[in-house]
Amino acid sequence: MNRHEILQSLKLRLQQISNTKSNAKSPIEVVSTGIPALDALLPQRGLSRGCIVEWLISDVGTGAATLALSGVRAALEDMSGKMGCWVVIDLQRQFFPPAALGWGVPAGRLLLVQPTSERDAAWAFEQALRCPGVAVTWNWIGSVTERMLQRWKVAAEAGGGQGVLFRSDRALKQAAWADVRWLVQPVPDQSETGRRLRLKLVYCRGALGGEQVEVECNDETGLVRVVTQLADSASSVSAARA
Repeated sequence: MNRHEILQSLKLRLQQISNTKSNAKSPIEVVSTGIPALDALLPQRGLSRGCIVEWLISDVGTGAATLALSGVRAALEDMSGKMGCWVVIDLQRQFFPPAALGWGVPAGRLLLVQPTSERDAAWAFEQALRCPGVAVTWNWIGSVTERMLQRWKVAAEAGGGQGVLFRSDRALKQAAWADVRWLVQPVPDQSETGRRLRLKLVYCRGALGGEQVEVECNDETGLVRVVTQLADSASSVSAARA
């Protein structure tokens, strides 16, 4: 299948999803992250519709995808069983669908898109974000312009679903167009049942940010357990001086 056929197939699939929107139950305005401890750090106790969420990581395999998967399940549960899908833009060919299905995501709700260029990946991500029948769209990106980030934000607001970006933590130096930015850092002390990660809310529209929580996630089951909630060091010092 050539590039034109792939793009036309994606466009047709998204149009079919959008055309059945009238049969769906309207999603609620705020959707859980799937992890109560993360919801508690957000002003609305969840993610607003039409938002962009960034997971900032130091390296591939940090565990951010396992954490973000909890949000996918929550978003899909807020839509009718006949509507709403999860679109994964997989330019690097690293996504493993059987694992996601084993974590409880129905096969019929997953649409895997494997573009052949960064340009096509950016286009596919934008089109999926604009589709009202798409609950969540994932994308792994390297460098990206602020103009493109702004376009994606506008597209998400138009479609009403969630855009999820996995990026290098070097993107912290770039201006934030996302509504929420999580910094994911591995914790050296690992347990026998899963890996431990420290999550920091580095940015949230409408909140100060800076709060942290340590979790343990099981890559085999997708389950996430809170280990402890941590205070941001700068916030703690400010509080002590007050």
